Amino acid sequence: MVTFFSLGLIRGILGQFVGFAIGYGLVAGIRSAQGLDQKPDLAVFIGAVFGLIGFLLAAGVFSDWIKWIRGIETP
Repeated sequence: MVTFFSLGLIRGILGQFVGFAIGYGLVAGIRSAQGLDQKPDLAVFIGAVFGLIGFLLAAGVFSDWIKWIRGIETP
């Protein structure tokens, strides 16, 4: 089971689901707090953008960039 979750694709898909949920919930929560009607098109779009970023982060695509930003030597 541990080797299954060590695959970048599996971690990426899980990160995509989490990112989508965060993005969708953020838009839905803000619109609800403002008393506006829910527009699922906007929430799905923002959720998709967050999902893409979540996939790339969880798959490890940005790992060297994050190390470089933090000042850690990259290979």
